[in-house]
Amino acid sequence: MPRSSRTTSRGPAPRSVVVGITFLLVLGAASVADSQSRSTSRAPATPAVRKLTAGPLELLRVVPDRSRDVAPGFIFTKLTRPARRVRMEVTAYCACPKCCGPQARGITASGQRVSYNGGRFVAADPDVLPMNTRVRVPGYHGAIPVKVIDTGGAIKGNKLDVYFPSHEVALQWGRQSLDIIVE
Repeated sequence: MPRSSRTTSRGPAPRSVVVGITFLLVLGAASVADSQSRSTSRAPATPAVRKLTAGPLELLRVVPDRSRDVAPGFIFTKLTRPARRVRMEVTAYCACPKCCGPQARGITASGQRVSYNGGRFVAADPDVLPMNTRVRVPGYHGAIPVKVIDTGGAIKGNKLDVYFPSHEVALQWGRQSLDIIVE
């Protein structure tokens, strides 16, 4: 009687053995698919069958052809929370000493330079909008999403600062109450 068909009273195989065998199966299936795709003398077999030997244990793995399972044009997307609108007081600022204080060095709270993303980013209260949150601000950067990468001492609650490279442009923007979209 072959060893693989005997039953034992030792219980199920340890998890590490199962994970190892699964890894071997996946690795073997990938190598079969790779070798079949390189072969030009014959059409690839569907499904591919591979015999794996792991010591005294022999396994057969059938790898189905799943290339036709996905509809053409189907795109996998990351699941995210739905966007929400938030009313915020939006103020423009730049990296000058007048806007950021006498110790301004052009580095944001996240450690990024103010030239990050072409100088398009926002500053927010991290308790309201955590770092790296993406927001759309009407009238700023064509309403393209920008990241929160800065904070400020005067930014508390529903306040948002939008960065501009010059003080004159920041003064033109001024302070506005806007409905921003948080993604």
